[in-house]
Amino acid sequence: MREEILKQFFLGEISAEVLAEDLGGSMVRSSRAVTRHPIEDMQDKFEVRPEHLIRVCDAVLEAEVEAKYLQAIGFCIAASDDLE
Repeated sequence: MREEILKQFFLGEISAEVLAEDLGGSMVRSSRAVTRHPIEDMQDKFEVRPEHLIRVCDAVLEAEVEAKYLQAIGFCIAASDDLE
């Protein structure tokens, strides 16, 4: 998962389809049932606002992004040094 793709989706610069494609490898399960979230960091800071999260929820409700990827998106936001 690339933070830059998530930011571009939040800003309406790319479609939910592009985001969904990027999320494809965002949840890697290990042999101990632990999920890792490989993340590619951005170069700049970005403030995540409520309307950005609503955009993700809308994409899930419209079946453009699978609901299971909300975990990866949430983890990315919480763990990121660049998404505030």
